[in-house]
Amino acid sequence: MLVLLVIAAGAAIAAGEPNPLDPAGAPAPVRRAVFRAEAAFARGEVGDAVAVLTDALADHLDHPAVRYRLGAYLLELGRAADAVPHLARASEQAPTSAAVWTEYARAAYESGAYAVAAGAFVRAHELRADALLLYYGGVAWILADRPADAVDVLAPLVASAPDTVPRDWVQALVSAAAAAAQPARAAAAVQRLVRDHPDARAAWLLASQQSQLAEDYATAALRMQVADWLAPLGAADRRHLADLYGAAALPRLAARQYARLWPDDARLARPLAVAWLQAHEPDSARVVLSEAVAGDPSLWGLLGDVEYEAERWEAARRAYAAAVAADPDAARSWLMLGACALKLGDEAAAREALGRAAGFARTEGEARRLLGQVGRVRD
Repeated sequence: MLVLLVIAAGAAIAAGEPNPLDPAGAPAPVRRAVFRAEAAFARGEVGDAVAVLTDALADHLDHPAVRYRLGAYLLELGRAADAVPHLARASEQAPTSAAVWTEYARAAYESGAYAVAAGAFVRAHELRADALLLYYGGVAWILADRPADAVDVLAPLVASAPDTVPRDWVQALVSAAAAAAQPARAAAAVQRLVRDHPDARAAWLLASQQSQLAEDYATAALRMQVADWLAPLGAADRRHLADLYGAAALPRLAARQYARLWPDDARLARPLAVAWLQAHEPDSARVVLSEAVAGDPSLWGLLGDVEYEAERWEAARRAYAAAVAADPDAARSWLMLGACALKLGDEAAAREALGRAAGFARTEGEARRLLGQVGRVRD
């Protein structure tokens, strides 16, 4: 449920203007109905207050003092949808009352009419400069699935915040900008957020999120790294940091993060080994793969690649042989097993492995080319 302070009716009108919510200048029947309703409300008899004002409307006493209070009392009873039409009518009768527009926005929000609520919050803010009203307006636009409108409200709100900017405001703006495919419009906001809250881990994580949305993975990784320095990341976030370093083409940094999670998380053996290979550290990759293959036979092929690249033909052949033993449909491993056999001068083994590789469409061409070398290549 949306939480708002109820604005006193007397404070809702600009100085010097008559207050349309004050029944003092209304016809006597309206004054009597409002007095009775307020007395019931003061006693905690909210249902009776609603009944009094409903009867007043049935008697054609349609006045903003009646409509506003009836809507507010219905909200008090949790009947937001019933309050909406009364507050909508009150906003027509008293268009300069911030109190009316605020309660109208609240009723529309709580009844799920988010687009109506957004417009009402913005109008209330125009009448009574309260940044919280504009923030709720932006949130309502997000819930109405109109993120571009939310960005139009939230971006200037965040930019104009006189003191430290609230993180909730920036979070809403980042979410809206992402949904509107306009991540750049949140860039200044997150920069201000980390400037205003340099020791807040959550601020840096939010800033990282914005950079990811903008596909600036190097900045996203740096911001997430700062968050890690402020307070250690959990396993899921550390895995994400490693992935960000990988996306930013910083494999050595990615490998260091994966290594902090492996071998506790056996699933990370492959990305860790790949990161070490991309960082040109095959020995580190070999250590990881040699230990991990027992639990994940699908890694034999990658270990074979490491050994083949190092021209360790016999070690590579053993790895590829283990790969096809674990998965007889591993076409590339059959191909590489045959290539190793060629390097070792084992023609019979080469023919057998390459013949198997030729049976797969994706390796047939290369397998037949290598088969043509059997008997000619000895080293």
